Amino acid sequence: MFENSVEDEIVNGLKKMRLDPANIKYVILTHGHNDHINGAKFLQDTYNVHLIMSAADWDMVEQNKNFRGPKPRRDMVATDGQKLTLGDETITIYLTPGHTPGTVSLLIPLRDAGQTHLAALWGGTGFQFSAETYNKQAERFRDIVTKAGADVILSTHPQLDKSDVKLRLVEKRQPGDRNPYVVGNDVVRSYLTVAAECSAAAELRPDLYKGYLGR
Repeated sequence: MFENSVEDEIVNGLKKMRLDPANIKYVILTHGHNDHINGAKFLQDTYNVHLIMSAADWDMVEQNKNFRGPKPRRDMVATDGQKLTLGDETITIYLTPGHTPGTVSLLIPLRDAGQTHLAALWGGTGFQFSAETYNKQAERFRDIVTKAGADVILSTHPQLDKSDVKLRLVEKRQPGDRNPYVVGNDVVRSYLTVAAECSAAAELRPDLYKGYLGR
């Protein structure tokens, strides 16, 4: 989040869900764009959390002279295949550059109504760094989530995984209703196929893609 909304959206949002933000141990930053890390320094300073981001994106942030807002202090470096375990939950981190030089994507184990699920979080939609690299990583992560059996797809913006719709459905959910986030492995795989095919199209039309690059 941006620095001017981190308290309202994250801190107060956690409290609204009866979670204590003081219990945060780690924050995984999927990439180093302003709208995803501007609030990180507040969490770092207020709750002494560890921030995890790829080395390439730590470098990108440190070298960005046009960065708006407070820069977080460089902390933990994400590596490909890294496991982050708290209690009996383990999140797996994968380096999937393309949206930025060091975007990371995640596999997140979940439980709902006594059933286990696995979420795939695609760390950055939009090939603003490299369409070629994005294409390769979308195909690679698709293979990873297929093998792992992920049945939930998450993105870093609510309109990109339909969270703007699904959250309203969760609020109205009754006992026995299916969870709107559980879409099945075929849908998760298709989501990443679309990402791969769109970036492949950009590679074929560099004249059009050039105007988008870096936006």
